[in-house]
Amino acid sequence: MADRIVTAEARISAVDRTAGVLERIAGRFRGLERAMTSVSRADRVSIGGGALARADRAALLTARARANVTAVGGALATVATPAAIGYAAQRSVQTWAQLEQAVTRVGITAEATDADIARALRQFRRQGPPVGATARELAQAADQYVAAGLDFQTAVDSVMPAIRATKASGGELTDLTSAGIAAIQQFGFSAGTLGRAFDIMAKAGKEGRYELKNMAKDMPSVGAGAKRLGLEGERGLAKTTAALEIIRDYVGSSDEAANRWENVV
Repeated sequence: MADRIVTAEARISAVDRTAGVLERIAGRFRGLERAMTSVSRADRVSIGGGALARADRAALLTARARANVTAVGGALATVATPAAIGYAAQRSVQTWAQLEQAVTRVGITAEATDADIARALRQFRRQGPPVGATARELAQAADQYVAAGLDFQTAVDSVMPAIRATKASGGELTDLTSAGIAAIQQFGFSAGTLGRAFDIMAKAGKEGRYELKNMAKDMPSVGAGAKRLGLEGERGLAKTTAALEIIRDYVGSSDEAANRWENVV
């Protein structure tokens, strides 16, 4: 495995043939790998305690602000007619009713039991609102995970890490969910450690120019290449993201960096 990684590093150096570039790349690779690995070993992942926690707090503060606006001096409470309040309540019920229908469909596809589906609904209703997740987002992510071949409970448990990462990065939920699938299927993460995978990717983005939202989009193909090199687990993902950041330093875009990675491996 070590020989294959060395070979990959050597191929990466072909991007810039100036004197001493291999030494600089190797040094940067080691530095980035240390940064990624230190994140993966942390007792509490920074994306959960930092960016994602801020996203959670922002959603909570927004909800509180809306509640305060509604209650200010009783003015809006006076303006809001019973019909308007009834409409809002009805819409909320309809939204969660739609979630129940959607999750039930996903459960049927995954051959889940009624008890599994009921448990998933309770989990989504408890976890979704605090981070501002909509019923549609919850169902969409669960459906995407199941469509990729994950079992129902793994899919359900993997939804919130993808949603938190989406809100923290400003990326697309579809892309972040795809990155979650790659982390599980190609790097060997579990639903319980998926937050760490997103944390490693986010840390790589902070250390370089390959941002999490772009990395997420490219991770399925990048992960396939990493698997061919035998890179797996937290250390494997750390090495992969470090390599991507190095390549990104020498090319014009994140997409081109992903293409170069595929050529290397």
